[in-house]
Amino acid sequence: MAYTVREKPFFFENWKPYKKLSLYSRTMVKNVLSDPGRMMTTIMGVVGCIALLVICFALKMGIENSSIVQFEQYFLYENRLVVDTETGSVEEFAAILDEHEISYTLIQDKLKAFRVDGGSWDSAHIVAVDDFDELSDFMYLEDISTKETADIPENGLLISRKCAEDNNLSAGDTIELMDSEGNAKEFAVVGVIEHYLAYNLFVTTTEYYEATMGEEADACVFLLKGDIEGLYEQVRDVDGFLSLKDNSEFDADSSSINLVIMICLALSAVMALLVLLNQIVMHINRKARELAVMRINGYTLKETRAYVYKDNIILTILGLILGSGVGAGLSYIIIRIIESGASRYVRIPNILALLYGCAVGAVFALIVNLIALRKIKTLNLTNVSGN
Repeated sequence: MAYTVREKPFFFENWKPYKKLSLYSRTMVKNVLSDPGRMMTTIMGVVGCIALLVICFALKMGIENSSIVQFEQYFLYENRLVVDTETGSVEEFAAILDEHEISYTLIQDKLKAFRVDGGSWDSAHIVAVDDFDELSDFMYLEDISTKETADIPENGLLISRKCAEDNNLSAGDTIELMDSEGNAKEFAVVGVIEHYLAYNLFVTTTEYYEATMGEEADACVFLLKGDIEGLYEQVRDVDGFLSLKDNSEFDADSSSINLVIMICLALSAVMALLVLLNQIVMHINRKARELAVMRINGYTLKETRAYVYKDNIILTILGLILGSGVGAGLSYIIIRIIESGASRYVRIPNILALLYGCAVGAVFALIVNLIALRKIKTLNLTNVSGN
């Protein structure tokens, strides 16, 4: 096959930096740009591989990291002691905690039904506290708009982000909570806070809760910080004891996404073989005469291969960069889609998801190049006359 020479010079050929390159390097630069069709197809093939990989790693890490982010940044306690105030005394449990020198705060955390605009009922954890300054040592309430500490809601609720998104709620709106007798009580929404655990969360003061709900708050949950060794043995037989648990019960399970990752890896490998390998082989076939001439003129097999694979490296790097961007954007959209109910995941891919995607994609590209470049060794050096 005859090699088609570009008649019109490139715009950069008179630039001094380009002229300072060796003839070998200048030829490789022009080699990349002389075939825009192959260039775009190769880049898009790499973009497709990387985007798939970034998406699957971002999904896995977004699910796994949701609870990690919550307990590293927002819920600062380590364990929860839950008691039944109808059969036991919180003072007795508090005395035991003081004896063990365990830092704690006592809150109401009750599961209540709520609805918006008279719609269907859903459930939420209603946290009511007396002292917000004390709570701040155990919970950091971040306003999603300002990214600062949420203002204390003297006459309203702070609600979790996912609940606000699902119900189109913002500061100034109202919701209804069901009291113990089944009546709907109207509460004001004063702010939206960040929250990653798989349940709706409302936070308010004990005073506002009691005044609006028409019933006493039930402070029955101790949030604990510090070493609790030996605590369980001492509290388990106390009247009113319900549970003493660490935060592991809220760990998000990403095992279901492992199959998706395997499928994405398989699809990426197939795409690399079908698209990238095909493009490189076609490129070598078109350049067969030119590559044979290089060998006859004294270029080593290593140098001849470099003439082909160095431009592939450039195209692969461009594909890695673009694919990371495309994968990050698509993973955000997909994570929003798979967030069911109150589940809230980390939507922005972290750097590890991008690095893992690029690393696996680069390995696929390397394997494809090694397979394709074997063809150069078998070029017919006696047939250099193009047809």
